[in-house]
Amino acid sequence: MEHYIIQNFGPNLKRLRQKAGLSQTDLAKELGIGKQYLSDYEKQKSYPTFANLDKIACFFQVNSSQLFGTIKESVVEDRSSDLENLMDEFCELLEKRLKQSAK
Repeated sequence: MEHYIIQNFGPNLKRLRQKAGLSQTDLAKELGIGKQYLSDYEKQKSYPTFANLDKIACFFQVNSSQLFGTIKESVVEDRSSDLENLMDEFCELLEKRLKQSAK
């Protein structure tokens, strides 16, 4: 059986929603779409319009690999983002320490 990239969308949307701690109802309200549309997206019964896809990507601040990639690709992307955030925090902390020691 062939696997199409669109098949990853529903599970990725659900994962992102749950990671954000949102119910389908809450996310639907945030996006300005009906809860049933969101449920159908997650269950792969239907797929979003380009306008709704853009709303989803903007809301979660994700790129196409996080919406359409495999779980493995999404995990790598998430970890990469986490690593970037940790590096930013480390640099800020180091900068503060250096300023304190210079006084």
